[in-house]
Amino acid sequence: DDARETPDGLCAQLRRQGYEAKAYYDALTLQADSALVKFDGYVLDWVLGDGTAGSLIAQLRDQGVQSPIAILSGYIREENDQLHQVAAAQATHQVQVVGKPILLPLVISALTLGAQAQPQAAELQ
Repeated sequence: DDARETPDGLCAQLRRQGYEAKAYYDALTLQADSALVKFDGYVLDWVLGDGTAGSLIAQLRDQGVQSPIAILSGYIREENDQLHQVAAAQATHQVQVVGKPILLPLVISALTLGAQAQPQAAELQ
């Protein structure tokens, strides 16, 4: 997200629910860590800097990452180019989409559904 408070707040909420969560503030750092560490799931804001999470998601999948990915987006409420890009990422890379404002139960549900859709993904705990 554009504001550090958003990923920090989401991670704090996930930790209170018993999940391990780590906030990232840029795609490069996340991509570097994902090559070294297997994460059980990813929650990505669709808008990353001047671009979108589309290329990051493609790179993660190309690296063999099968963990569930949830995309957070405020662009899914009306017909626009961003909506079509989010829908294409959802269809191509089997990601779940959660609208903004962020509601924790929907994020957890999206990760759980994503884990069930990925045949070799670890069960979300």
